[in-house]
Amino acid sequence: MINIVLKTGANLPSSARVSASVGSFRYGDGSFSANTSSGPWAVSVYGSVISSLGYRQNNVLNQQVGVSDFRYTGDMGGAYLT
Repeated sequence: MINIVLKTGANLPSSARVSASVGSFRYGDGSFSANTSSGPWAVSVYGSVISSLGYRQNNVLNQQVGVSDFRYTGDMGGAYLT
């Protein structure tokens, strides 16, 4: 895996986002994300759910995703746990 980090996450304002949508064939999805930081520490979480019956037999979709990220950024470098 290649992970390219362009932002430190530290000293950024806190934010949160929630979204949902529905569609044909009983399609529905929802997602959320939130992040906050304090000094050199930063925390970020994300989750999503997708569900659909599909338009033909045996075409059901159920998917759940969750990711969290904990970071420390200091003068000599940083560390993170995803």
